[in-house]
Amino acid sequence: MNIRSLSITAFLLTFFLSQSAFAGDKEDISKAINEGKYEEALRELKPVAEQGHAWAQDLLGLMYAQGQGVPQDDAQANKWYRAAANQGYAEAQNRFGWMYLSGRGVPKDEEEAVKWIQAAADQGNAHAQSSLGFMYAQGLGVSQNYNESIKWYRAAAEQGDAVAQFHLGLLYEIGRNGAQKDYAEALKWYSAAAAQGKQDARLRIGFMYEAGRGVPKDYVIAYALYNLYSAKDLSHGGDTAYDREKIAKKMSPQQIGAGQKLSREMNRPGNFLKALNQYTK
Repeated sequence: MNIRSLSITAFLLTFFLSQSAFAGDKEDISKAINEGKYEEALRELKPVAEQGHAWAQDLLGLMYAQGQGVPQDDAQANKWYRAAANQGYAEAQNRFGWMYLSGRGVPKDEEEAVKWIQAAADQGNAHAQSSLGFMYAQGLGVSQNYNESIKWYRAAAEQGDAVAQFHLGLLYEIGRNGAQKDYAEALKWYSAAAAQGKQDARLRIGFMYEAGRGVPKDYVIAYALYNLYSAKDLSHGGDTAYDREKIAKKMSPQQIGAGQKLSREMNRPGNFLKALNQYTK
């Protein structure tokens, strides 16, 4: 083997070993952040970001944006988001776009927001696709276009994005924004989002069962879902508790007991759809 071949082999070996090491760093750093060990994460993350690794730049931007282990600083967040976004890192492109959309650390600029979010969506990033669906529905930085909104919401929903699944379900339930009213399709997407813990989707399913929209009217299911929602969502829990008590007046003590039992079963981790499907059989 000649010197040139040895050099290439050495370079490739070094490259792959370094990539493996950084993959390990990413996993360890993400774990530290999730555990609230921000100083430890920052100590490991910043040198990797400064070496130009896009995933680290994005994560460092997020720490500055949320004030995790550092003083909250939108300007620093944007510095690192931009660095990662310019390398084509889709998650950073989406986050950077939202900074422009909300005017955080940069002048509010909806067209600039669309530029970055579109770039991420075109790469198949589900969060960006969901964002784009929202922007087309609201006419933010683009001409309002409900067909495009549904297109992007569906692309994200099919990748498992719970926010997109909820919004797609809402469009089909209400029958607006270019979607024909379709309760079966609404329930399908609400159920997918609800299985991931999306509380608003669970509430909408409750409304459908209370009113009998696309499903047999069932106060037990509605009561169980209102009960679950009021316990989980403190911001709207009072209103939903009222809905629960209102529907309870139409129920027997046995039905209320069944609703409470169903609520407990639905609340078990990963058991929402299984509990609902078992009850409706």
